[in-house]
Amino acid sequence: MAPTTKAMAVLFCLPSLGLARRKMAGSGKNVDAVDVQQKWDYTTAKTAWDVLCHNRDAGVFGAKWKESDCTVFCHDLKFKCDPDERVENIEISWKRFTKATMSIPKNAAPVTNEDGTSFRFFVESEGCHGGDGANDEDCELPWGAFDKVRQHTEIVDITRRFLVYDASKPGDRAVSIETNKYEAKFYRSEVDILGTGAPLPAAPVYAGATGTGCGKGLTLCSLPVQGPEPVGETTELDVTTDFLVEDTPGFVSLMKNRNVAKTKTTKITEFEWGN
Repeated sequence: MAPTTKAMAVLFCLPSLGLARRKMAGSGKNVDAVDVQQKWDYTTAKTAWDVLCHNRDAGVFGAKWKESDCTVFCHDLKFKCDPDERVENIEISWKRFTKATMSIPKNAAPVTNEDGTSFRFFVESEGCHGGDGANDEDCELPWGAFDKVRQHTEIVDITRRFLVYDASKPGDRAVSIETNKYEAKFYRSEVDILGTGAPLPAAPVYAGATGTGCGKGLTLCSLPVQGPEPVGETTELDVTTDFLVEDTPGFVSLMKNRNVAKTKTTKITEFEWGN
Protein backbone atom coordinates (compact mmCIF):
# COMPACT_ATOMS: atom_id res chain seq x y z
CA MET A 1 0.00 0.00 0.00
CA ALA A 2 1.34 3.44 -0.89
CA PRO A 3 2.29 5.79 1.99
CA THR A 4 -0.53 8.20 1.08
CA THR A 5 -3.09 5.38 1.13
CA LYS A 6 -1.87 4.20 4.57
CA ALA A 7 -2.15 7.72 5.99
CA MET A 8 -5.71 8.05 4.72
CA ALA A 9 -6.62 4.69 6.32
CA VAL A 10 -5.25 5.81 9.71
CA LEU A 11 -7.08 9.14 9.58
CA PHE A 12 -10.34 7.42 8.68
CA CYS A 13 -10.13 5.21 11.80
CA LEU A 14 -9.31 7.94 14.36
CA PRO A 15 -12.42 8.57 16.56
CA SER A 16 -10.83 11.77 17.91
CA LEU A 17 -11.32 13.29 14.44
CA GLY A 18 -15.00 12.37 14.40
CA LEU A 19 -14.53 10.00 11.46
CA ALA A 20 -15.15 6.61 13.14
CA ARG A 21 -18.77 5.58 12.53
CA ARG A 22 -21.17 2.89 13.77
CA LYS A 23 -24.79 2.04 13.24
CA MET A 24 -27.37 3.17 15.82
CA ALA A 25 -29.30 0.13 17.01
CA GLY A 26 -32.58 -0.33 15.18
CA SER A 27 -32.14 2.67 12.89
CA GLY A 28 -29.89 1.41 10.13
CA LYS A 29 -28.27 4.85 10.11
CA ASN A 30 -24.61 5.62 10.48
CA VAL A 31 -23.83 8.05 13.28
CA ASP A 32 -20.63 9.38 14.78
CA ALA A 33 -19.34 7.27 17.71
CA VAL A 34 -18.87 10.48 19.72
CA ASP A 35 -22.58 11.31 19.34
CA VAL A 36 -23.63 7.87 20.59
CA GLN A 37 -21.45 8.23 23.71
CA GLN A 38 -23.04 11.60 24.56
CA LYS A 39 -26.60 10.22 24.52
CA TRP A 40 -27.02 9.01 28.10
CA ASP A 41 -30.36 8.17 29.68
CA TYR A 42 -30.58 7.56 33.44
CA THR A 43 -33.95 5.84 33.10
CA THR A 44 -32.15 2.64 32.07
CA ALA A 45 -29.61 2.82 34.90
CA LYS A 46 -29.88 -0.15 37.28
CA THR A 47 -26.49 -0.38 39.00
CA ALA A 48 -23.77 1.79 40.52
CA TRP A 49 -21.70 1.24 37.37
CA ASP A 50 -24.54 2.62 35.24
CA VAL A 51 -25.13 5.64 37.46
CA LEU A 52 -21.67 6.66 38.66
CA CYS A 53 -19.63 5.59 35.63
CA HIS A 54 -22.26 5.85 32.87
CA ASN A 55 -21.49 2.26 31.85
CA ARG A 56 -18.20 3.33 30.27
CA ASP A 57 -16.44 0.69 28.23
CA ALA A 58 -13.16 2.38 27.37
CA GLY A 59 -10.37 3.54 29.65
CA VAL A 60 -10.08 4.19 33.39
CA PHE A 61 -11.97 7.32 34.33
CA GLY A 62 -11.68 9.41 37.50
CA ALA A 63 -14.70 11.59 38.29
CA LYS A 64 -13.66 14.42 40.60
CA TRP A 65 -16.03 16.37 42.84
CA LYS A 66 -15.43 19.35 45.12
CA GLU A 67 -17.40 20.38 48.19
CA SER A 68 -20.17 22.84 47.37
CA ASP A 69 -20.05 26.39 48.76
CA CYS A 70 -16.62 25.87 50.30
CA THR A 71 -13.50 28.02 49.91
CA VAL A 72 -11.02 26.70 52.50
CA PHE A 73 -10.40 23.30 54.14
CA CYS A 74 -12.80 21.70 51.69
CA HIS A 75 -13.71 18.06 51.12
CA ASP A 76 -12.82 16.38 47.81
CA LEU A 77 -14.40 13.25 46.38
CA LYS A 78 -13.33 11.02 43.51
CA PHE A 79 -14.76 7.92 41.79
CA LYS A 80 -12.38 5.59 40.01
CA CYS A 81 -14.24 3.85 37.20
CA ASP A 82 -12.27 0.94 35.76
CA PRO A 83 -14.09 -1.07 33.03
CA ASP A 84 -11.85 -4.11 33.57
CA GLU A 85 -14.23 -6.98 34.40
CA ARG A 86 -11.73 -8.29 36.96
CA VAL A 87 -12.23 -5.11 39.00
CA GLU A 88 -15.45 -5.65 40.95
CA ASN A 89 -15.77 -2.32 42.76
CA ILE A 90 -15.87 1.40 42.10
CA GLU A 91 -13.24 2.96 44.33
CA ILE A 92 -14.25 6.15 46.13
CA SER A 93 -11.68 8.48 47.68
CA TRP A 94 -12.89 11.07 50.21
CA LYS A 95 -10.33 13.59 51.35
CA ARG A 96 -10.14 16.62 53.57
CA PHE A 97 -7.18 16.62 55.96
CA THR A 98 -6.87 12.87 55.69
CA LYS A 99 -7.90 10.46 52.96
CA ALA A 100 -10.54 7.77 53.38
CA THR A 101 -11.01 5.06 50.76
CA MET A 102 -14.39 3.38 50.32
CA SER A 103 -15.94 1.30 47.56
CA ILE A 104 -19.26 0.36 46.00
CA PRO A 105 -19.71 -2.88 44.03
CA LYS A 106 -20.22 -2.17 40.33
CA ASN A 107 -23.39 -4.27 40.37
CA ALA A 108 -24.85 -2.66 43.51
CA ALA A 109 -28.47 -1.57 43.09
CA PRO A 110 -29.55 1.77 44.56
CA VAL A 111 -31.32 1.50 47.91
CA THR A 112 -33.59 4.35 46.81
CA ASN A 113 -34.37 5.73 43.37
CA GLU A 114 -36.33 8.95 42.97
CA ASP A 115 -37.88 9.54 39.55
CA GLY A 116 -35.00 7.74 37.83
CA THR A 117 -32.67 10.71 38.34
CA SER A 118 -31.61 10.63 42.00
CA PHE A 119 -29.96 7.45 43.30
CA ARG A 120 -28.88 6.54 46.84
CA PHE A 121 -26.26 3.79 47.33
CA PHE A 122 -25.09 2.18 50.55
CA VAL A 123 -21.34 2.73 50.99
CA GLU A 124 -20.18 1.43 54.36
CA SER A 125 -21.04 0.84 58.01
CA GLU A 126 -19.26 0.75 61.34
CA GLY A 127 -20.44 -0.99 64.50
CA CYS A 128 -23.15 -3.24 63.05
CA HIS A 129 -24.02 -6.55 64.74
CA GLY A 130 -22.32 -5.67 67.99
CA GLY A 131 -19.25 -4.39 66.18
CA ASP A 132 -18.67 -7.73 64.43
CA GLY A 133 -20.45 -6.84 61.18
CA ALA A 134 -18.59 -6.39 57.89
CA ASN A 135 -18.23 -2.74 56.93
CA ASP A 136 -19.53 -3.43 53.42
CA GLU A 137 -22.90 -4.59 54.80
CA ASP A 138 -25.77 -2.45 56.02
CA CYS A 139 -27.80 -3.40 59.10
CA GLU A 140 -31.00 -2.58 60.91
CA LEU A 141 -30.74 -0.42 64.00
CA PRO A 142 -30.95 -2.79 67.00
CA TRP A 143 -33.52 -2.38 69.77
CA GLY A 144 -32.97 -4.66 72.75
CA ALA A 145 -35.64 -7.29 73.38
CA PHE A 146 -37.66 -6.49 76.51
CA ASP A 147 -38.89 -10.03 77.28
CA LYS A 148 -35.48 -11.59 77.90
CA VAL A 149 -33.28 -11.42 80.98
CA ARG A 150 -30.16 -9.36 80.27
CA GLN A 151 -27.06 -10.32 82.19
CA HIS A 152 -25.03 -7.34 80.99
CA THR A 153 -25.54 -3.79 79.68
CA GLU A 154 -24.98 -3.51 75.92
CA ILE A 155 -23.58 -0.38 74.24
CA VAL A 156 -24.36 0.26 70.56
CA ASP A 157 -22.60 2.80 68.32
CA ILE A 158 -23.40 2.50 64.61
CA THR A 159 -22.37 4.71 61.69
CA ARG A 160 -23.84 4.17 58.22
CA ARG A 161 -22.83 6.07 55.09
CA PHE A 162 -24.67 6.49 51.81
CA LEU A 163 -23.76 8.18 48.53
CA VAL A 164 -26.45 10.09 46.66
CA TYR A 165 -26.03 10.89 42.95
CA ASP A 166 -28.50 13.54 41.84
CA ALA A 167 -28.93 14.12 38.10
CA SER A 168 -32.36 15.75 38.36
CA LYS A 169 -31.06 19.09 37.03
CA PRO A 170 -29.67 18.86 33.47
CA GLY A 171 -26.07 20.03 33.35
CA ASP A 172 -25.92 20.43 37.13
CA ARG A 173 -25.23 17.00 38.60
CA ALA A 174 -24.53 16.78 42.32
CA VAL A 175 -23.21 14.17 44.73
CA SER A 176 -23.54 13.98 48.49
CA ILE A 177 -22.27 11.72 51.26
CA GLU A 178 -24.82 11.10 54.02
CA THR A 179 -23.54 9.99 57.42
CA ASN A 180 -26.11 8.50 59.81
CA LYS A 181 -25.25 7.85 63.48
CA TYR A 182 -27.15 5.75 66.01
CA GLU A 183 -26.21 5.36 69.67
CA ALA A 184 -28.01 3.11 72.13
CA LYS A 185 -27.70 1.55 75.56
CA PHE A 186 -29.64 -1.56 76.57
CA TYR A 187 -29.39 -1.80 80.34
CA ARG A 188 -28.90 -4.94 82.41
CA SER A 189 -32.21 -6.32 83.67
CA GLU A 190 -33.52 -5.38 87.10
CA VAL A 191 -35.29 -8.40 88.59
CA ASP A 192 -37.27 -8.17 91.85
CA ILE A 193 -38.86 -11.22 93.49
CA LEU A 194 -42.55 -10.61 94.23
CA GLY A 195 -43.20 -13.90 96.02
CA THR A 196 -44.61 -17.32 95.37
CA GLY A 197 -47.62 -17.68 93.19
CA ALA A 198 -49.69 -20.07 91.20
CA PRO A 199 -49.69 -20.50 88.38
CA LEU A 200 -46.12 -19.45 87.72
CA PRO A 201 -45.60 -17.71 84.34
CA ALA A 202 -44.45 -20.28 81.79
CA ALA A 203 -43.24 -17.41 79.60
CA PRO A 204 -42.67 -13.70 80.28
CA VAL A 205 -45.98 -11.86 80.77
CA TYR A 206 -46.21 -8.21 79.73
CA ALA A 207 -46.89 -5.96 82.74
CA GLY A 208 -46.71 -2.45 81.30
CA ALA A 209 -44.27 0.10 79.92
CA THR A 210 -43.28 3.73 80.44
CA GLY A 211 -41.31 6.17 78.33
CA THR A 212 -41.20 7.56 74.81
CA GLY A 213 -44.37 6.85 72.85
CA CYS A 214 -45.88 4.63 75.53
CA GLY A 215 -49.53 4.95 76.42
CA LYS A 216 -52.49 3.28 78.04
CA GLY A 217 -53.62 0.23 76.10
CA LEU A 218 -50.46 0.12 74.00
CA THR A 219 -48.11 -2.85 74.03
CA LEU A 220 -45.46 -1.12 71.94
CA CYS A 221 -43.76 2.21 72.54
CA SER A 222 -41.67 4.21 70.08
CA LEU A 223 -39.05 2.36 68.03
CA PRO A 224 -35.97 3.55 66.13
CA VAL A 225 -36.81 4.62 62.58
CA GLN A 226 -35.25 2.19 60.11
CA GLY A 227 -34.19 2.72 56.50
CA PRO A 228 -31.57 4.51 54.41
CA GLU A 229 -33.30 7.89 54.20
CA PRO A 230 -31.66 10.85 55.97
CA VAL A 231 -32.81 11.80 59.47
CA GLY A 232 -34.12 15.36 59.60
CA GLU A 233 -33.66 15.94 63.32
CA THR A 234 -32.09 14.17 66.28
CA THR A 235 -34.52 11.90 68.12
CA GLU A 236 -34.12 10.30 71.53
CA LEU A 237 -35.90 7.27 72.95
CA ASP A 238 -36.09 6.12 76.57
CA VAL A 239 -38.37 3.13 77.22
CA THR A 240 -38.70 0.82 80.22
CA THR A 241 -40.86 -2.31 79.96
CA ASP A 242 -41.99 -4.67 82.73
CA PHE A 243 -42.56 -8.41 82.50
CA LEU A 244 -43.60 -11.02 85.06
CA VAL A 245 -41.16 -13.93 84.93
CA GLU A 246 -40.07 -16.98 86.86
CA ASP A 247 -36.42 -16.07 87.17
CA THR A 248 -35.89 -17.86 90.47
CA PRO A 249 -37.54 -21.32 90.45
CA GLY A 250 -40.84 -21.30 92.32
CA PHE A 251 -41.05 -17.51 92.60
CA VAL A 252 -42.74 -14.81 90.54
CA SER A 253 -40.44 -11.88 89.72
CA LEU A 254 -40.87 -8.49 88.07
CA MET A 255 -38.27 -7.92 85.37
CA LYS A 256 -37.56 -4.36 84.19
CA ASN A 257 -35.63 -3.71 80.98
CA ARG A 258 -34.64 -0.24 79.84
CA ASN A 259 -33.59 0.90 76.35
CA VAL A 260 -32.13 4.34 75.64
CA ALA A 261 -31.25 5.43 72.09
CA LYS A 262 -30.36 8.50 70.06
CA THR A 263 -30.62 8.78 66.28
CA LYS A 264 -28.63 11.83 65.23
CA THR A 265 -29.47 14.25 62.45
CA THR A 266 -27.87 13.03 59.22
CA LYS A 267 -24.70 14.89 58.34
CA ILE A 268 -24.73 15.69 54.63
CA THR A 269 -21.60 16.72 52.73
CA GLU A 270 -22.52 18.04 49.29
CA PHE A 271 -20.27 18.06 46.23
CA GLU A 272 -20.38 19.62 42.77
CA TRP A 273 -18.65 18.57 39.59
CA GLY A 274 -14.95 19.41 39.89
CA ASN A 275 -13.25 17.90 36.82
